[in-house]
Amino acid sequence: MLESSDIQFACNDARVRNAAIVDLIHQGDRHALALLQFYIAVASAAISAAAAIFLTAAPIPKVFAWVPVGIAVPLIGGAYCCFASMWTADIHLPGRSADFWQWAMRPDIDTKKVYEAYLDRLLEGQATNTALNKRMAKWLDYAKRCGVLALFCGLLSLLVAVVARL
Repeated sequence: MLESSDIQFACNDARVRNAAIVDLIHQGDRHALALLQFYIAVASAAISAAAAIFLTAAPIPKVFAWVPVGIAVPLIGGAYCCFASMWTADIHLPGRSADFWQWAMRPDIDTKKVYEAYLDRLLEGQATNTALNKRMAKWLDYAKRCGVLALFCGLLSLLVAVVARL
């Protein structure tokens, strides 16, 4: 059987781990927001460039308007993935609410029960946070892949435009 100090160490260790997962979720949100802003800015510029080529009497052949479109489309998909990564979700914050501690202070509740209840709730919270972190990471990975895809689509569009021009 664990001593009280051992249980305190275990609770603190589990709490710190939960706090680290929450921080990881926060960092993922910040990364997704920065990527979203970048993708929207570049996609907007690319769409404007395509519109300028299509709609003006510029000496640039109209077929080259597809190059910025080829870049913009994957970036728009990437922006969606960033948005999906940041979608509102339940998160388990470190610490306990006041009602837990009021329950824990009751004279009929012994210390072992408090530790067990604390760790049980923390286990549920860590499962929630871990699942959220995995979901966010998956969408952020898709967003990054869209950024790489934009480069290849732009190059492919350029190649097609050059061949069509010949």
